[in-house]
Amino acid sequence: DPLVTMSATNYLKIISISLIPFMIFQTFRQFSEGQSNTSSPMIVSVLANLINVLLNYVLIYGHWGFSEMGLNGAGYATLISRFVMVILMMTLTREMWRGFSVHFDLKVINRLLKIGVPSGLQYVFEIGAFSMAGVMAGWISAAALAAHQIALNMVAVTYMAASGLAASAAIRIANQMGLKDLRNLKLAGLTCLALVAFFMFLSAIFIITARHWLIQLYIDDEGVQKIAFGLLLIAAGFQISDGLQAVALGILRGLTDVKIPTFITFFVLNNIFGEGDELVAKMKIEEERIAEERKLNKLISSLPSGVLVSFDGTDNFKLSDELYEAVCKATKLIPQRAIMGANFLN
Repeated sequence: DPLVTMSATNYLKIISISLIPFMIFQTFRQFSEGQSNTSSPMIVSVLANLINVLLNYVLIYGHWGFSEMGLNGAGYATLISRFVMVILMMTLTREMWRGFSVHFDLKVINRLLKIGVPSGLQYVFEIGAFSMAGVMAGWISAAALAAHQIALNMVAVTYMAASGLAASAAIRIANQMGLKDLRNLKLAGLTCLALVAFFMFLSAIFIITARHWLIQLYIDDEGVQKIAFGLLLIAAGFQISDGLQAVALGILRGLTDVKIPTFITFFVLNNIFGEGDELVAKMKIEEERIAEERKLNKLISSLPSGVLVSFDGTDNFKLSDELYEAVCKATKLIPQRAIMGANFLN
């Protein structure tokens, strides 16, 4: 869809710039959480989200004297809020890093790279898998892309809670490993796994029971809603496993075991690329089938009474050449919806 492509391109350019302040914030956040100070990043994130919501309202719809920017307004709102995140994070954690001197130690840098590079690649592969799924949804249709985005937003909310428990697991595991306390190390890991399994189970139940209401918050297009209903059921099905793998990764990071998860995520992404074309082709066929079925339903509902004849096939109705060809084409593509017992006279 050219309109979607143009809007997404401009939005992506703005979001790309916002990655710079976001990475700076992440650096201070990880440092703070490593010191068991998780409240400061939480406060900053909540305030930044509130600012983002307010700026979205102002810039997207053009309130308080600002011009209406649409999707670009959402990008600028994110950019501004991420700069605010950096300023707030540096202010709240100033006592923790005050007095630090800047110098280069190759041994320390090498240790950080051995842990950081595989961990970073693991995030790239994991997020890349979800991003590639979005690209493939766009190959099918704009409706499929919209439905995929709705489902992705829903699971992103629950995944944030799992990510928080994963960070907690990494911190506690690393602390206990430093203290060489194997008993509490195991206790911390198992506790985090149990907590995330319970939370994601409740999340799955909520998604299943409230999926119709949740989707209607986003869009009223019946075609998009129909696709999104099925996607949310799939999303509910992998909630527990998704939460467990997130916390398990946090545990492994706390143990500085980061290479195996990287290979696993790379394998998953490679499978998506390898099997994606075939999957998309099948989904396109199904999308075309559904579209033709809708056309047939609309066509049948528009026919005069008497066209849908009795099952003995004795009644006839004269159709125009154009209508005759349309019915034949539709019933040929969708044999299970063929008009049974009807005799069309050309």
